[in-house]
Amino acid sequence: LSRAVVLLDEPQSIRAQCWEGFGNTLKLLSEKLNTTFILMTATQPEIAKGQELAPKPVHFPRVRHDIQWLKDETPEGKMTITEAAAFLDKSGIKNNDTLIVLNTREAALKMYFEIRKLGISPLFLSRWVTPRDRKKTIEIIKSREKEKQLRWVVATQVIEAGMDMDFAVVFRDLGPLDSIIQVAGRCNRHGEREKPGEVYVAELFDEQGQANRSYCNIYDRVLICQTRNILNEYKAFNEGQCAEIVSRYYRAVKGAVNQSDLWDNITGGNWGEFIDLFERLPLPEEMLVIDHDGSIHPYLEKVLGMPSSLENIEERRKAFGIIGQNSISVPVKYLEEWQERLGSFILDGRDDILIKMARGIWLLKPEGLGRIYRSDICFIPPKFEDEYGFLLG
Repeated sequence: LSRAVVLLDEPQSIRAQCWEGFGNTLKLLSEKLNTTFILMTATQPEIAKGQELAPKPVHFPRVRHDIQWLKDETPEGKMTITEAAAFLDKSGIKNNDTLIVLNTREAALKMYFEIRKLGISPLFLSRWVTPRDRKKTIEIIKSREKEKQLRWVVATQVIEAGMDMDFAVVFRDLGPLDSIIQVAGRCNRHGEREKPGEVYVAELFDEQGQANRSYCNIYDRVLICQTRNILNEYKAFNEGQCAEIVSRYYRAVKGAVNQSDLWDNITGGNWGEFIDLFERLPLPEEMLVIDHDGSIHPYLEKVLGMPSSLENIEERRKAFGIIGQNSISVPVKYLEEWQERLGSFILDGRDDILIKMARGIWLLKPEGLGRIYRSDICFIPPKFEDEYGFLLG
């Protein structure tokens, strides 16, 4: 790293507990090795002190979007996904390009079907869509945008960063404030619409879950608490106020967390003590490889049969790169439920639609397309087939 220029994209994804220690580490490397670190994000966290490269004030000639907190829309201050879909319908979703972002794959899929009930055919993006199919969907979205066609997209956080897309309306389930600001950047992105776009934020909960569990519970409690505090104070604000509000948010977050031992371990010589910079949620998930045309099955068998050696490491790496373009990560319980529903048993696996090829790797043969996995939607958990089967026919 000596004399290198290191680009850190979206550094706000680093856990707040590690900001101070990570910032001190960057400072140490910069001073001792003359390394230059560039932190690139629209929502700069309080990690390190340095020179701001973007001239201030940086803003569009006019406000591109307004952000509204929908806490007062319901007596409980929360919405079900069905209520959120009804709100969007009342707000004119049928006449506006709309992006809807939810926190979990299941919540996003449920919202997709609720929007379908309104007579709208949205596109869908999540980690339950293979990289190959995600690319196709993104191309469709951009093509419709270029041709000025109405478009509706339901997605998870995969769309928050690095996506050059433009919508008149954005709806975001409650998440950390920086995530809300990131997805708001897709609203009237190019500033070419006649009036500011609308960004709606609501806290959604699963009415069928345990104690009306909010979908935002996947995030750090401190981040959500401080975001609620900010939203409850402002309730409605525009893009021009975002820089000041985000700075307040990050200061509040940093003051509300106990910093990790990252820096103390480095300075104290405890170099074997590793601390994760990113939140790691242990999920019992395994790889599901989607075989669209029957060509992946023999290819996967060949790769799995290769010995792990230096001689074929490049071939294996290339093969798994191709396989990865046709793969998703799925909870094991859903794979087992589908296998039971299909009446399949792991014998030699040759006649089964869903096959367990190796530890942690499953294969879906072409016969399972349209039911277990749909290229135009995503992986379909068994319970969604029961609840929304009439929309899948």
